[in-house]
Amino acid sequence: MALSEVMLGIEYLYAALSVDSALTALVPGGVWRGLADPGTATPFIVIAHQAGTDSIAFGAVRALTSMLYQAKVVGPANNSADLATAAARLDTLITTAVPIGISGGLIKSCYREQPLLVDETVTGEKWANIGGLYRIRVSIA
Repeated sequence: MALSEVMLGIEYLYAALSVDSALTALVPGGVWRGLADPGTATPFIVIAHQAGTDSIAFGAVRALTSMLYQAKVVGPANNSADLATAAARLDTLITTAVPIGISGGLIKSCYREQPLLVDETVTGEKWANIGGLYRIRVSIA
């Protein structure tokens, strides 16, 4: 059974972000889908699907899916310079390796559509989320 386009995008992001030793040194908490577990070391990366659109070809066949993902580095705001450094590395890793074949499909493009900086309060402490919204175009093999 073929994976869904959404999961192919997640697998691409996870693979691109979890094998780089420079990024691993910057984000000891690792890469998470949706939410990190409570107590995860900081900073860490969160990737999440936001939305998607199918492109239909002749014969009502889905030719391509264009999806939007959020990819961000998360941690205490007093560490914003390091978070920004990690976010820059994240951007480089996921936007320079395409097009690339992955098991079950083809990532045709990945680029940042919007920058992202969101602050929040976590257990009384100010945290920052730095990254972007990334457009990924994928087709199932």
